[in-house]
Amino acid sequence: MKQIEQIISDLSKETIQYLDLKKGKSLFNGTSGAALMLAHGGLYFENPEYIGYAKSIMNDAIANFDADISTSFWGISGIGWLIQHFYELRIIEKKEIALLDELDDYLFETLHNDDPNFYDLLNGYLGKGMYFLKRYPHNKNRKALDRIFQFIQESVVVNEVGISWRYGRTERSTYQYSLGLCHGVPSILSFLCKLSVVNIEKEKGHHLIRQGVHWLLSKKNTSKENISAFPDLLPFIDEPNSRLAWCYGDLGIAVALFRIGQVLEDKEIYAEAMQIAIRTASRKLVHSEVYQDDLNVDLGFCHGLSGIVHLYHRMYQVSGNTLFDQCKNYWLKLLLHSQKQNPQLPNVRGFTFRTVDEVISDRAKPNWKESYNILEGSAGMTLVLLSLIDNKTNYWDEFLLTDIK
Repeated sequence: MKQIEQIISDLSKETIQYLDLKKGKSLFNGTSGAALMLAHGGLYFENPEYIGYAKSIMNDAIANFDADISTSFWGISGIGWLIQHFYELRIIEKKEIALLDELDDYLFETLHNDDPNFYDLLNGYLGKGMYFLKRYPHNKNRKALDRIFQFIQESVVVNEVGISWRYGRTERSTYQYSLGLCHGVPSILSFLCKLSVVNIEKEKGHHLIRQGVHWLLSKKNTSKENISAFPDLLPFIDEPNSRLAWCYGDLGIAVALFRIGQVLEDKEIYAEAMQIAIRTASRKLVHSEVYQDDLNVDLGFCHGLSGIVHLYHRMYQVSGNTLFDQCKNYWLKLLLHSQKQNPQLPNVRGFTFRTVDEVISDRAKPNWKESYNILEGSAGMTLVLLSLIDNKTNYWDEFLLTDIK
């Protein structure tokens, strides 16, 4: 615990010293993610400097709203979520969230321009849904959530085993369906669960969830030669297996099914979640598809060690199965042992990160760097470490759909 506390403290201090406020403001990959990390770290350590700097980052994001910034959770919606979250943490006053009334109205109007088929959590309408859920039942938020539920209904694809939703970028891809918690069908099912919990379209939502689960489970790999239970995307071309990560793969699907089993009070679905999660336990780093080279390993939340640690930790918390705690400890040990001072590479207190764009565009030539954001940088890793040692930590990860409890 002392080692983890020291790392959190070191990363927080380095963030305050070196974070470039001229960078993008996104909650996912910009300065707002660092603000979220510093706020929670400040509450844990009872450190007013961390909290004060978190608030200054938030105020900078507000002051520098770009008229051309995305309205998705990658953009304004995510920053709005952060402001509301700070109010719930009681580190800002009610008068400081008054600007969100105007943002509610603006984001509601933008829903008229959204494509019902583009539900992506990061860049589509589900991200806006996360903002409106955070604000619910304030102002126009019920009306906005009803509209998003309508989008989900309108974009349903009915088939012989249930229902599904097409991947929103099919015009640019050979893939028709995504099975990732970040970009795919599990994100819709998780969001419908969140609507159900606040009694929005509960009966209709439960029907959609059950039919969606039927379809999802029908896509399990049946061959024992496959190392994963599910592929990343459908139809898969060469590779039926998926990575071990938050964004895609069996871990995210298991987390979604744990939530669904709880919300529907369905023991069979809960058992499926358990079975899928247990199957992942045999996968070690060499078979994980986490990117690594001779010197480094991907530490980020999106597709690296931090996300894996966090998902196993949440599954252990919700199930009590000690196997998941053992898995968490295996991946945590790899993460902590990756800290090293390498003068050849930029780093954040010995931790070097790899960005999403580089993973997608050039797997052969990685560019390791210092990074302070949530998806692939030190902010996400620090929040994960905080969750391991602080039982009182607010569920900061609700917008990532991993807040099972």
